[in-house]
Amino acid sequence: MIRFVLTILTLCSPWCRAAIVPQLTLDQLVAGSDCVIQGTVLRSWPAWDQGRQFIWTHIEVLVRERWKESGSSANRTVVLSEPGGTVSAQTMQVGGTAAYRIGEEVVVFVYRTPVGYLRAIGNGQGKFTITQRPGSPEKYIHSDPAGLELIRGAVSKMNGMGLDEFRRTVQNLIAPKAAH
Repeated sequence: MIRFVLTILTLCSPWCRAAIVPQLTLDQLVAGSDCVIQGTVLRSWPAWDQGRQFIWTHIEVLVRERWKESGSSANRTVVLSEPGGTVSAQTMQVGGTAAYRIGEEVVVFVYRTPVGYLRAIGNGQGKFTITQRPGSPEKYIHSDPAGLELIRGAVSKMNGMGLDEFRRTVQNLIAPKAAH
């Protein structure tokens, strides 16, 4: 019996590491976000929440453009927060969190969590990395929601889309909603 259980666990382990979530469309990302920002990751640090129950990794982003706002904000930086991290040799891992690298250019669809932190929507689906192909002046977006098993959706169809086209598409989705 133990051998059977170990075999099942071994076969299931690739799926057990991923959070299974519905894949969001671009319209759902826009509608569900409080703001959409384009910027550069400056730094990150892990810390306990106020109740010292959960570890969060906080990411400071220098904002280049605000594509959508939930109010006026003159702040040049925004602090995003993703659950998980390591504090004093204590590690908390959460499947489906967006990973950020210092110096990385990003577009992030952000919502405010119940505890007040700003987080990428859709378990990291709202975080896009901006890249530039060698020899090309054009910038492109790429989504890589690591740790997620996605169920149907359109986010992966946007990978490789030009940044300018992506911005226009997002702004066209925001414009009708802002008119109401």
